[in-house]
Amino acid sequence: VIDIAAVMWAESLTEFRGAVDDFVSRFGDYIQYKNESLATDVIHYQHRYLLGVKETREIHIRETKERIEIDEVDKNILRSLASDARKPLVEIAEEVGESDRVVSYRIKKMEKNGLINAYRVNIDHTRLGFTWYKLWIRAKQKPPELISFIKQNPKVVYIVEGVGLPEDLDVEVMVRTGQEVFQFMKELRLHFPKLIGPYKTFMFTETKKVRYLPF
Repeated sequence: VIDIAAVMWAESLTEFRGAVDDFVSRFGDYIQYKNESLATDVIHYQHRYLLGVKETREIHIRETKERIEIDEVDKNILRSLASDARKPLVEIAEEVGESDRVVSYRIKKMEKNGLINAYRVNIDHTRLGFTWYKLWIRAKQKPPELISFIKQNPKVVYIVEGVGLPEDLDVEVMVRTGQEVFQFMKELRLHFPKLIGPYKTFMFTETKKVRYLPF
């Protein structure tokens, strides 16, 4: 059982190590076990579990060699959009102290250079009877056909790639019952019997905070 799962942004391994050490120094008396890993790619899939369709768009959050320079105006626009992506330009302009024309230009520029990848709706899946599970799956190999099979399942909302992950595959799904998790793994083993090994499941009962901005 994992009581708390936390994801953080870091500009370097040194910054990440410092953040972990600081957390442990403050709350070490309450920590019985911890596992640290580096996510090299967090792949988002459209929330298809409501529709049951295989087609999806992939959104990758990963390290790249490309660097984009932004100023304080861009940061303020991003902060405003992060709080409400449907906020009218006029309101954003008033918040950041610029004209709506400037705000519109800045947003389009950030979309064009790939800084803004998508706008997402946060769905309260619990109100629809769904539960969010993380699966840690042991796999001998991860060929492209295995990853393709996983991502085509409408229940899948994330795949995490990284270094030091507890298992070879880190997959997150939205399901109505625990039986659907079992069925997901049954299908995976049926199609890839020589690759898929033991697995662990964790249920997300509450999300305290989600913020995609590192500032």
